[in-house]
This record gives sequence, C-alpha cells and structure tokens, in this order.
Amino acid sequence: MTQPLVSIVIPTYNRAHLIQDAIESCLSQTYLNTEIIVVDDGSTDDTRQLLQAQYDERIHLIQQRNQGPAIARNTGVEAAQGEYIQFCDTDDLLHPTKIERCLPYIVNQPDIGLVYTRFRFVDRDGKTPLSLPPSSLLPDNSFCDLISSNGAPIQTSTTLFRKSAFLTVSGFRADEDQRCAEDWDLLLRLATQYRMVGVDEILVDYRKHPEGITASDPLMMAQGRLQTVQYARHYDGREKCLSDVEYDEFEADRYHVLALVQWEQGNHQAARESLHHAIRLSPRKGKMRRFYTWLSYLFPASSTRWVNSLVKQLR
Repeated sequence: MTQPLVSIVIPTYNRAHLIQDAIESCLSQTYLNTEIIVVDDGSTDDTRQLLQAQYDERIHLIQQRNQGPAIARNTGVEAAQGEYIQFCDTDDLLHPTKIERCLPYIVNQPDIGLVYTRFRFVDRDGKTPLSLPPSSLLPDNSFCDLISSNGAPIQTSTTLFRKSAFLTVSGFRADEDQRCAEDWDLLLRLATQYRMVGVDEILVDYRKHPEGITASDPLMMAQGRLQTVQYARHYDGREKCLSDVEYDEFEADRYHVLALVQWEQGNHQAARESLHHAIRLSPRKGKMRRFYTWLSYLFPASSTRWVNSLVKQLR
C-alpha cells in the first residue's frame, strides 16, 4: 500500500540560531514519506547560507520578502506536493512519531480537516521541560470551543492538515498587518466546514523564549486576537455559541485587554480609545471601564498592573 506524501512546512524569519533543531526534528520522523519545505520570510541573518550549506537537497528552500508567518505558511502549502500538511515553526520540535501517530486519524476520513496533538513547554535549549502544565485537548473540537479558548490548545506545530481542506477555507488570511492569532482565525474557519480530531499524546515541544511573539510583542498579540474576534462574528455557527449581545461583550473584553497593553506601553490616548470602544459594545461594564479611563489620566504606564489589581479588588 502506497504511503501518502506529507509535506512539512517550516516558516522562518531571522531564526538561524533555532531552525536547525526544528529541521532535525522533521528529518527524524519515523514516517518516511515526507518532504520538507522551508520558507525564508526575508531573513536578514545568515539563515539562507546556513541552510544551503547544511541541508542542500534534503530541504526545499523558498525565499520571499518579509510578509509575516501566515503568508509564509501559505507559500509553503502552495509549493507542497503532499496530500497532507504538517506545520513546524522554528521555535518548535516535533517528536519522532508525530506524523506517524496522526496520519491514521485523517486518512480516508474526508470529513476530518485537521488532526492535532498535545504539546509541552520546554526551555530555550529545546530539551529541558518547564514546570508549566502541558496543553489539553478541546472538549469536542467545535467552533464554540475554539471561540471560548482563544484556540490556545491547538498550537500550529501540533497540526496535521488535509491540504484540500486548508485550501477550501483559503488557508491563512493573507493580511500582512495581522501577524498574530492568524492560526486561531484559520482554525475557526476550518471548524465551520470540517471536523477536527485531537490525539491525546504529547508529540510536540513548544520552546519558550523571550524572542517568541507572545513574549516579545504583546501589543501585536492583543491586536491580532481582537481582529480575529471581529472576523469570527460573521462566521457560520457563531450565533450557536454566543448571542449578539454576548458577542458584543466578548469583543469588548478583547478591546479592554488591548487597552491595558497600550496603557502599559505608554500610549494613554490609544488606551482610552480602546476603552471607549469597549464601553460602546458593552454598556453593562461601562462604569468599571470609565473608572479605568479616569485612572489612565492619573497613573503612568508603569502602574497599569497595580491599577488592574486594584480594580479587581474593588469589584
């Protein structure tokens, strides 16, 4: 029986110091019928030279101008010859049996668009497990579960996509301004048309380090999550999860999170505008958010965490 080809897509940008570990984890897969596509998203370090010297014909290297990880992943999928797509970010490491364990869940199951696994957090060295709890699986992998969880249990490298399903929902949104939460948006769109299956095994190591986008750019993360919530308001099935009023409150909460990040970074005016958006969407919490707005005139950016703690105690 012929084994289907699985295309492993690795987007990268200025990660010459990390990418070798990711590639080695892909080369070490026990499932052998794979191709590895690395999309260099306009790196300015020595990524290209390193990859050409180290891996030559073992990988397919594509170079493009910097457009963000979403478009880099789309580029990789467009070049992929495989029926299935395994993503692997340069921060992450696939366990050797990752593809072998996932593939049986999706082959000959056309209604399943995605298989994902659990993951654990490791230190920058890629080897030392951290004391953070590993990820869990979504209760039933539904659209509603994805909305309520911010998509957090499904990290991009844990996924194995059916390529046709990925293309049916148009892949990652090609928006250069949204460079965070683009994976959450894709999962939500996929869940409107396909089933997703979770494999209850830890088969990916997620490397925690200060250069990761969640840690290095909280503003971009807050903006990306807000934008995803705004998109998802119009997706099929949303009304089964949250009424219009409940969704207004949900979006207002994302504006509130954005406001706190803007305030902490010293952009008080932007923070007030975000709070005003939140108040308009959810008058029920208007009194509390007007209090935040008033406090933003009195306290500097360095005090936002203390102010947030104070407000929670007063509530």
